[in-house]
Amino acid sequence: MINNEGPCDDAPKPAGPHEDESKAVGSQADGPGNWSDIGVFLVAFLDIPGQRDALSALQKLGRLPDPDVRELDSLLRRTHLAVAAFRIIFSSLVPTFYKGLCTNQAGLFGEFAPPEPRFHFFADTCVSYVRMAERANDKPVLQLMVCEAFLAGLAAAFVQMLGEGHPLRGCVNLGWGWEIGGRELYGPVVSEAYELERTAAQYSRVIVSPALVSRLAAIVKAKPRVDYVDAESLATKVRELLYVDLDGHRALDYLGKRMVDLCTDTTKDSVRKAQGFLSDEAKLFEHERNTTQAIRTRLTQMYFFSRADLWSGKRE
Repeated sequence: MINNEGPCDDAPKPAGPHEDESKAVGSQADGPGNWSDIGVFLVAFLDIPGQRDALSALQKLGRLPDPDVRELDSLLRRTHLAVAAFRIIFSSLVPTFYKGLCTNQAGLFGEFAPPEPRFHFFADTCVSYVRMAERANDKPVLQLMVCEAFLAGLAAAFVQMLGEGHPLRGCVNLGWGWEIGGRELYGPVVSEAYELERTAAQYSRVIVSPALVSRLAAIVKAKPRVDYVDAESLATKVRELLYVDLDGHRALDYLGKRMVDLCTDTTKDSVRKAQGFLSDEAKLFEHERNTTQAIRTRLTQMYFFSRADLWSGKRE
């Protein structure tokens, strides 16, 4: 397995210092097995915990020989709705944030193709990813912009989903992967994201892997510049989307100051809805004496309380 702690260490060197960063990140072959299918990917491995109860009901209802087709159809539609909603929200937000970043860079990248997240769904699990580069050292400035758009889009989608009663839990990882047929991602970048989601996320938050944090530091250390755009300033903006949680894990700061600056009216409204949802959940778990879920909900509420002052002027 490739060690993702420093994906740039053993990677082939870029073609040259004058590579045009305005071109799309990476390249896509028609089928698997080519070098162009292997590259550096940014991956979000996400779990939708609330789907589990609904899926359990589906399992009972869907047992052979003859389920109640109408009830089964109703449940299938309701459970799929959460998955479909996340896909629509996230896939629209990432290009939107990316376009805004490019505009702020005074048209540096000219005509560009915004990154479009790809998705795999299995039951209550979602894997979404964007291709960063063919080689870890390619187009570092463009990588930073894609990374910021991906994280900002995920943060906004996280809040909107929570506001609709669908908390997410997961991990964002950066590393090597193999995109098979343009439809499936395979490799250590996915397996490591899964392991972090399973062992570290614990409650409604998105853990950020050490590999991604290390990559940001490596780009800053290299000090690449493109037409006077300073990678260090861009990396600082990406870092502002992260925070160190109480247990020492870095996580997505979806209510942090950077998101206050980037947020839309929809996000502001979702913050209010999410607070109401968490309050209702806390009361429910207390009533049911579900200690585990009550503690996890309380941790999410503590995070909201810690960011309340940032959003106090955003609720008009």
